Amino acid sequence: MTGPPMEFARRVLRPFLGPVERLVDALTDPVRRERTALAVLAAYAVIWTLYGVLSKAAQGVQSDTAELVDWSQHLALGYAKHPPFAAWLMHAWFMLFPTREWSCYLLAMVYAALGLWIAWRLFARFLDPDKCVVALACLTLVPYFNFLGLRFDHNAVLGALWAATALCFIRSYETRSATWAAVAAAAAAMLGKYWSIMLLAGLAVAAIVDTRRAIYFRSAAP
Repeated sequence: MTGPPMEFARRVLRPFLGPVERLVDALTDPVRRERTALAVLAAYAVIWTLYGVLSKAAQGVQSDTAELVDWSQHLALGYAKHPPFAAWLMHAWFMLFPTREWSCYLLAMVYAALGLWIAWRLFARFLDPDKCVVALACLTLVPYFNFLGLRFDHNAVLGALWAATALCFIRSYETRSATWAAVAAAAAAMLGKYWSIMLLAGLAVAAIVDTRRAIYFRSAAP
């Protein structure tokens, strides 16, 4: 496509293309890619935290988040509606930060960024560097990691837990080493929300149907 509209688009976008290209170069450079990804995700968390603070200033935190704040003040091995991991995590967070609305949004977005970083590490096991960048960029567009992620609840807590469980399971399957404690990540996922049984069932099926299953199940990893 050519003509005045395309020329206008090129002129408008030209100032942004250079920085984007340099960022992609850094994210695909083996030396710089990890620290660049961490810096990008840190900026992502800060920007979305500011959005949450400003856009929801007149609303207060969502009811599920407020319930978790209350539970976090009274630690237990379980609660009437959900398992305890999210409350434990929030309790630890409030040992470092004040119990304020902005702190809840910061926790939500730092945790979402953690899930994105684990997914980034997972992508690197299967995709070329350029495709890893595209995959991460697409994942940041999923509302679960931004608009919905600002509501820190028992669904949001599964993001990083499921990603970590999948990554640890894959490393465990590849190395057949008990060092990659997939069982610990799986246990944490179950303590996040009992829906995690569906993830564990999927991983069990994956282990059984893989052609390396005999070697894997004779090792210490399972």
